[in-house]
Amino acid sequence: QAAQNGSVMVAIAFAQPPAVIAEIALALAASVFFAISTLDLSPLARQVVDVGELTIQLCFIVAFMLRWYSKNFRLSYLLQREMVFDFISFLPLLLAPFVDQAADQGIFFAMLRLGRVLRVQRFLRDRKSFAQLVGAKSPDRIKQFDLQLVRTISSIATLVFISSGLMYNAEHEVNPQFSDFFAAFYFGLVTVTTVGFGDMAPVTPEGRAIVCLSILAGVAVIPFEVGQLAEAFVDNRETSRDRGAAREAQAAAGLA
Repeated sequence: QAAQNGSVMVAIAFAQPPAVIAEIALALAASVFFAISTLDLSPLARQVVDVGELTIQLCFIVAFMLRWYSKNFRLSYLLQREMVFDFISFLPLLLAPFVDQAADQGIFFAMLRLGRVLRVQRFLRDRKSFAQLVGAKSPDRIKQFDLQLVRTISSIATLVFISSGLMYNAEHEVNPQFSDFFAAFYFGLVTVTTVGFGDMAPVTPEGRAIVCLSILAGVAVIPFEVGQLAEAFVDNRETSRDRGAAREAQAAAGLA
């Protein structure tokens, strides 16, 4: 009974806005540390970044175990999409002792590190999860337009971030144009949005493949999300108009 009560309390704690905000902050901080780690840092700054990344990964492990404990350590719960993303977020730490430095800088490990930003998406699935993020008392208080606006921005930002990180990883050793993540981010932004200024170009087969996949993903994701946003905007306008008409009718009936 005590263990059952403990798991329920942990589940409730994870659903509270402070815990949700803390988890998102850790995911974003991990992304920032990844970007900063690509710069030419001093030894002290490099050590700070490494310690920061290690600390965040340890926090991810603790959160993973607590979330699993809240489900009474059910093995089937580990197959949930959110738990898979959580596991991926600290997998580099578990694999680090078994790989050399060259492998640690490879595409596979880059994908694992970049995938940490996907933890944010769990709170944008639906109104219930978004209500946890903003601290709304009820999912009914969440407007679909507000949720879709945040979801659209998050989806595009995540796509650009991941494609930029992969481009940096594939190109920086042989292409001076991609000297750090921020240069790759500029390229990723104009690539995913299909602007393509042409002032930078990949030279490796991996880089070109990533560009092709990024363009295809941008063509698929951006119009879809913008379309969903437009639909939510129209629905929101119609709902507001219907409510206004209902209030006017009620007021007229009261005067009569």
